[in-house]
Amino acid sequence: MAEILDCCQNIVVNEGLAAATITRLGRELSIDRSTIYHYIGSQSSLYEALVARIVDSFHGQAQAELSEHPPDVDRYLDTVFSPDFLFPDLDKVMDEFEARGWHDTSIRKHVERFYAQQEENSTQYLIAALSDLPRPVARKLAQSIHALLEGAYLLQNWGAPKSRRKAAKEAAKLLVKATRDAHT
Repeated sequence: MAEILDCCQNIVVNEGLAAATITRLGRELSIDRSTIYHYIGSQSSLYEALVARIVDSFHGQAQAELSEHPPDVDRYLDTVFSPDFLFPDLDKVMDEFEARGWHDTSIRKHVERFYAQQEENSTQYLIAALSDLPRPVARKLAQSIHALLEGAYLLQNWGAPKSRRKAAKEAAKLLVKATRDAHT
């Protein structure tokens, strides 16, 4: 199954979702289509498994990156606003699935789960890092930082210069400082 998903991900990243058919996977892997159907079930199940795998992989990588040290707001902001924090394959595959996702409820469910889980993980990390603030204030601040991050990603995806990420990071740091100052 992993080999099938590896092949599918590679095709989606390099050629788009439409190219990742069961027939194409069979040809690439030199196996009969019926073998793929045996493991996957259907084209939709293949896409759903791929999205689930990518979501889990992303969260595992992000969690590993941030769990190496105690929660720290500056470290978090430096990490997530860094151009190196992007996962280009993830972005390409998620873009393909988002484009299709509004027509396929199982894929849309995984894409929505991805974004909800990403926001919740960020919020929990930041609440821990902002333990000097009342919890409701820390949660609201974490959600505001996440909105800045999401905006920076969108701007970059639309071709805005990378300096916009730096500006968003500086805005987030100022927001943290102002919030802490207001609650001390």
